[in-house]
Amino acid sequence: MRCPECDAVNPPEAVRCKACGEKLRRQARPAKDPEREERPDEGVRVKPRRQPKQDEPAPPRKPAARAGDEDRARPRKRRREDEDDEESLAATIVPYKNPVALISYYLGYVSLIVGLVAIVSTVVVFQRAEGREGASAETIDRIRLILRLGLGLGAVLGAAGTGLGIFGFLYGRTYRRAKGQAHATTGIVLGVLNMIAQPVALILILRYINSLLHR
Repeated sequence: MRCPECDAVNPPEAVRCKACGEKLRRQARPAKDPEREERPDEGVRVKPRRQPKQDEPAPPRKPAARAGDEDRARPRKRRREDEDDEESLAATIVPYKNPVALISYYLGYVSLIVGLVAIVSTVVVFQRAEGREGASAETIDRIRLILRLGLGLGAVLGAAGTGLGIFGFLYGRTYRRAKGQAHATTGIVLGVLNMIAQPVALILILRYINSLLHR
């Protein structure tokens, strides 16, 4: 800073001139341009943020969620949960999503019924023949045919039910929502029993009939 009277050089923080003692006048700094500012580190001029004009409309705001909308959404969620529970219960009772397990279940009972019907029919025919004049050769052949068809068919159905039951059990285990594991297990158990028991029963009954004929 120079003195305006004696032109002596003074430090910038001096109030009076060291040479003549005249009071120094500080020059006012120029005001910064609000439109453009200069970064000291980069030297790049950055424009300030653009302010919206008075005539320019404000952006639309999203409507706030109403309490009634939330209340309407809750019954829908409950309704879906109830439908899922009902569907799960129905699939447990009747596994319609796992038809293989369901078929295995019915085949197990059908094979059992077929075998029992064949045995009961044999007993009825044999007792009627004994009550009349004794069992003739024709009656014995009829009894053998009934046993072979009935017990043989029951064993075949039992084998089919066992195979389908294994497949249905694995399918229900892989896809949990399909259910049907209990039905598949029942089909497997009944199928194995019928597949083993009915051929054994056929052999034993035929031996018993042959023993009666040789008396």
